[in-house]
Amino acid sequence: MKIKDKSLGKYEIHQDSGNYSIIETTEYKDKDGKEIIKNVSYCSSMESALKNIVKLRVQEGLDVCDLKTYIERLKEVNQEVMMAFEKETV
Repeated sequence: MKIKDKSLGKYEIHQDSGNYSIIETTEYKDKDGKEIIKNVSYCSSMESALKNIVKLRVQEGLDVCDLKTYIERLKEVNQEVMMAFEKETV
């Protein structure tokens, strides 16, 4: 099963036999026009996969930042993901 959601940004979660893979979609295509994807991480639970995606999204575009900026961005991205989850469960 593949999980795609705009709150996950450029990442997807692929679930197979109890394992969860974080996949990064790219803008690149192979010679046959098929989208090139990148395996980023393997997780043992959905919760772990979501936490990893939040961390990955926080780090996007931040080469260097102070702790306050990192924590603010972490809260912001975590809230986006949680809001998407809450909308689906209501």
